[in-house]
Amino acid sequence: MKKIIIYFLLTAYSIFASEVKDTKLINSISIGFGQNKLNKNVFKLGLQKDFTSKIYENRNGYLEGFYDLSLNKWDYKESQIYGLAFSPVFEYYFKTKIKDLSPFIHAGIGVTYISKTSADNKQYSTHFQFEDRIGLGVLYKKHKLSFDYFHYSNGSIKEPNDGIDIILINYMYKF
Repeated sequence: MKKIIIYFLLTAYSIFASEVKDTKLINSISIGFGQNKLNKNVFKLGLQKDFTSKIYENRNGYLEGFYDLSLNKWDYKESQIYGLAFSPVFEYYFKTKIKDLSPFIHAGIGVTYISKTSADNKQYSTHFQFEDRIGLGVLYKKHKLSFDYFHYSNGSIKEPNDGIDIILINYMYKF
């Protein structure tokens, strides 16, 4: 576990240090709790770095995003799986008449390394997994709350490819 945490921190530093325009290595930190289809607990701890600029803007809102580096834990009956994930996430914020309140939708596709290729009756076959996500939420000042759906799968690189679906409530604090 210590090796995973050290790797997580070093990877976070190397990814976020490469952004030259913004001197902050990390713009926010997040924590998420949820369940998978087997009604088992899922935990997510993440570090984020915002994209350097807005991608698109119109009269209804704007598109921007962030890079998400996360450490995940999936509980099973007799074991746990840890995952280290990296994903760019694109967010569309809707403009509102309420000051400092911005509802949003977001989506991203990234990569994950998982510690085990099987747990209970689930077979993931490879340590490498894709992380697909979609969600909706609200940003109020520096606080972001979202309701997200995640799907992890090896993309049929190797069979069996059971995959896992997760519903997550995520809280993010922006620095």
